[in-house]
Amino acid sequence: MQLYILTHGRVDRQVTYAQLPPSLKERAVFVVQECEQQLWVDRKVDNILVLPPSVTNLHQTRQYLLDNVHTGKALEMDDDIVFSVRRTDDPTKFGPMQEQDYYDMFTAIGSALDNYKMVGVVAREGANRNTDTVLVATRQMRLHAYDAEYFKEHNLRWDMLRSPGPEDFAMILQLLTRGEANCVLNQWCQNQGSNTSGGCSTYRTLDVHHDACHHLAELFPDFVKTVRKKTKGAWGGQERTDVIIQWKKALAHGE
Repeated sequence: MQLYILTHGRVDRQVTYAQLPPSLKERAVFVVQECEQQLWVDRKVDNILVLPPSVTNLHQTRQYLLDNVHTGKALEMDDDIVFSVRRTDDPTKFGPMQEQDYYDMFTAIGSALDNYKMVGVVAREGANRNTDTVLVATRQMRLHAYDAEYFKEHNLRWDMLRSPGPEDFAMILQLLTRGEANCVLNQWCQNQGSNTSGGCSTYRTLDVHHDACHHLAELFPDFVKTVRKKTKGAWGGQERTDVIIQWKKALAHGE
């Protein structure tokens, strides 16, 4: 299974890639925007896939890869993920990954794709509250492995929202309302800084995020509710629009 790292504005800050053991680095391809191609060439990086100039944000990138690149099992990751592994002495806590943990995690992702159409790794936020090995019909973000042929056959789209934002939530809801559960592995977790320079921060303003959240609620009114939320770190502590999603209800509807 090929590993794709979707990156922008972070040529010198490849957090995800830097953590991987050597044999997994050999399988990784950087997906880069055309405007940054020369930066990668200048650094003599060969494992790049250059997007057409019309592709300038994350949901366009994901859709381009689905339409033009991916066959069979595909795995996409953000470029600034930090992975951890659940501790055996206290399963409510996480510790640093060792080399074997990375191999175990990616092997488990590939195996899970034999039974599910979409697989992720749990986000660090709230991961201490549930220590089940696998979670189904729930949110996933930052890392997405999926059955590209199934997505194409049923016209599941990463770019269905009018503004870039929670396109991963939109994709999960498309899947659930077809009666297919996504699977999130819970033995490992992933985290990242919020709205740091580069990546989606180059275009995802509060207004863009607000519009995308409301469009998601318009498309899935039975399962998505918008709320106003103020967080300590994200968006500089400003109030923002967020969504509450009834994942299990969406799956039950599809079934």
